[in-house]
Amino acid sequence: MILKYRTLANTAAAVCLGTVGSALLLAVVAQGDAAAEPLFSFIYLTGCLAFALACWAYAKAKGRSNLIAVGMPFLGPLGLLALLAMRDKSAHRA
Repeated sequence: MILKYRTLANTAAAVCLGTVGSALLLAVVAQGDAAAEPLFSFIYLTGCLAFALACWAYAKAKGRSNLIAVGMPFLGPLGLLALLAMRDKSAHRA
């Protein structure tokens, strides 16, 4: 694995998990409060972008093409499972 991309993938995954937790907490605390909707939308969008970045960086860390790196986030958790199952093609081993 390419260390630079693996570090980026781990950081983006941590941000994604943090935003999911924050969004769930906000949904429970706000309970339909209209004032919380823009904040919830921002947190949700941040989490989606972090997930896409994590999938892209993980595919690049494994030495995969840009087409695979960009396409996998659209498959959601199934795309992530496919990335985890793929063989490492990078010349760098860490």
